[in-house]
Amino acid sequence: MLRLYRQFRRNMDAIEAASGYFVGIVACRANLPNMDASLLAVVPGSTVQLQDAFGGL
Repeated sequence: MLRLYRQFRRNMDAIEAASGYFVGIVACRANLPNMDASLLAVVPGSTVQLQDAFGGL
């Protein structure tokens, strides 16, 4: 997963890199190592969702 993320970040304008990363996220159903639901800090390779005070994204 980290390799797909790096490829996506290196080639932000390439549709193939974006689609590969997206498929990796959507198609992966098993728990992967280093893929925690919550982190203490945002680190390289993580994605975040921001919420407002009312719980909206």
